[in-house]
Amino acid sequence: MASSGYGGFDQLSSALAETFRPYVDDNVFGSNMVFQEGWDEAEKVDPGRFLALPIVSGKNQTAQAFGAFDEVNSSPQSTNSVAAFPWSFYQVAVTMDYQTLTLNRGPNVRINLIAEQLQIGIASISDVCGQDLCQFGAATFGSKAGATPNGVPLFGIVEATDDGTVDNVYGNIARTGAGSFVNWQGNDIRKLTTANIGLAANDAPLSLFYALYNNSTQGTAVPTHVFSSRQGVAAYMFALQPQQRLSPGDIANAGFAGAYLFAARVLGDDHILNPISTGSATGAIGCNFFAINMNHTRFFYPAQKGFDFIPWVEAQSRVARTSRYVTGLQFCSSQPRTGGLLTNVNSTSNL
Repeated sequence: MASSGYGGFDQLSSALAETFRPYVDDNVFGSNMVFQEGWDEAEKVDPGRFLALPIVSGKNQTAQAFGAFDEVNSSPQSTNSVAAFPWSFYQVAVTMDYQTLTLNRGPNVRINLIAEQLQIGIASISDVCGQDLCQFGAATFGSKAGATPNGVPLFGIVEATDDGTVDNVYGNIARTGAGSFVNWQGNDIRKLTTANIGLAANDAPLSLFYALYNNSTQGTAVPTHVFSSRQGVAAYMFALQPQQRLSPGDIANAGFAGAYLFAARVLGDDHILNPISTGSATGAIGCNFFAINMNHTRFFYPAQKGFDFIPWVEAQSRVARTSRYVTGLQFCSSQPRTGGLLTNVNSTSNL
């Protein structure tokens, strides 16, 4: 019989099966560079109610030169403190009905749907973590992902580089005001305004990128990464283009994977939001750049790194089962002064 459509009441359909590739292409999850760059270097710490990072918060002011029979300073000194961060916990649930669990097995299975759903669950946790790492609960930087009433979303690069404008109390230590610790601030640069996005005044200037790197450098501690959106990376490459040489080849072919600000890699993360103009060029897109030293700003995890699998349990009042992946971690800085921020730089659409 003649075939109508794709498969059906014909001899060929009864003799041949569909051809499936054994994997599924990802059309959902975009770049998640902050999470990927930080995860490999995550540091294990002992479990506790809070993540406590001891820091030096002052000099010993009794250090002095003295002469014979001089009275010397011996006043008590407070030179240490501790930054305390709550842990963040994330979960994702995978629920499968009885029919799917039963049928997705045996020789006719082309794709292991159960394993795929579990892998998508892990990717989904990573994606939500990536959003929380790159955004803050304010209009300037978007908002954290959804959380339960008692949930604590991850801290991220916004809080780590802030000068106290967005997040003044960080790790239970104030950055400005009474009893504050001034060295607990990121070296925040706000020389470009939202109102000028789309105008020549906010074109990507190399001088400000150099200042961002310089102000975030403390001795031998220099930024290791600069994170922006993909448009931000392109805008930086546009500014850098006149400085490129035609040789060697790795410089001549510089692109998204080859952008550097001195020793710092410049990477685009799709979770970093682009600011929008509020001035005469309303609707024009700008870019944010976060300079991070990931030797001091990193992931911490208690006891076990990774995603704990909670086995399948019966769903209440349904012929189905639910499993979960759970993880506990925190991302924070022990030296925020090694970070910096440059805001409202024109994207390539404005240049």
